[in-house]
Amino acid sequence: MKGFRHRNIVRVRNFEVDWQGIVHNAVYLQYFETGRFEYLRTTGYLLETLSVNRNSRVVLARNEVDYLHPAKFDDELEI
Repeated sequence: MKGFRHRNIVRVRNFEVDWQGIVHNAVYLQYFETGRFEYLRTTGYLLETLSVNRNSRVVLARNEVDYLHPAKFDDELEI
């Protein structure tokens, strides 16, 4: 990620974790979507409901995640 300039920091919230305090697998996809929108915002893309729904040419057809280690409650994550 050294060459990639955009970074977004999120903090793991209590409702995103299971009873062991580990982030639920599906939540990571929400983090990725947040990172995508923040990236678009920094590039000057017009973020309105119509522009995102009609003008966006990105279609996400598949997700794959390689988990290196679990994120836990109150961790700060860099996306």
